[in-house]
Amino acid sequence: MRTGFQAMTGTEKLPAPLAAVEPFDVLARDGAYPSRGQIVLFGGRAGSMKSTLVTAWALAGGFATLYFAFDQQPRTMTHRLAAAWTGRTVAEVRGDIRAGHAGWYAEKMRHCRMSLAFENNTFGGMGLELDAYLEFWGEWPETIIVDNLSDLVDEHHGVAAYAEAMKNLERLAAVTGASVWVLHHCREIKESSEPPSREDILYRLTQKPEIIYTLGYDPVSWILKLAVVKCRDGVADASARTAYAFQTDPARGLVTGYIGVTHSGGEGWVRGHATTARCP
Repeated sequence: MRTGFQAMTGTEKLPAPLAAVEPFDVLARDGAYPSRGQIVLFGGRAGSMKSTLVTAWALAGGFATLYFAFDQQPRTMTHRLAAAWTGRTVAEVRGDIRAGHAGWYAEKMRHCRMSLAFENNTFGGMGLELDAYLEFWGEWPETIIVDNLSDLVDEHHGVAAYAEAMKNLERLAAVTGASVWVLHHCREIKESSEPPSREDILYRLTQKPEIIYTLGYDPVSWILKLAVVKCRDGVADASARTAYAFQTDPARGLVTGYIGVTHSGGEGWVRGHATTARCP
């Protein structure tokens, strides 16, 4: 047992925050920015731009990333990554590759720090991929992206399978020191461009993640809304009625700028487990 003072002055290292980069650095202001060694859950309905967001964020930060793209076709994911990295549209990338210009993209992406894994959708398989990553790069990734959690579990075992998967991912974050970003579905209640609430997260997987974001996307305005519905050390609104709005460029897979905070009533911001509301 240690006293509170001993705990505060111990030798354990606090989780190192990932570099705060535009346009996502606004989250750091409210203490809702990911750190290494954490599980971060990105929840959303189909078409809410989860994959686009995490790819754009990791590329903008230059994070050394291992992306487990279980929910993506290899060709599709590769083309999207090339578009986001080069600023070309996905259609232009496909046309260029068909025309025999794949070498141009290979040269342009020489310094891209994102590695992709499409198979081995078991924890044993993920371990093999991580061992290969460590052997090749000489260090663990800063960020591990799991897209999508449902592709990693046997859904016939229901809630228990998802809970066990989250425990395994928690161990993975502890061993590698990586920030583990987990993409997960929310209840398809109705077609909406608003982020789902914390209660809408399938199987209520809210205990293990230190931060939970939910996403909503408007395909007409290309506006992506990100709500912080859980944050142990920052501000959160479990109702998701308070959200950060970002402009996107879906043709290039980019998040191009921060618009501002939207608020549609509800609980408002709460810091950690405090009961006082706070509006930015």
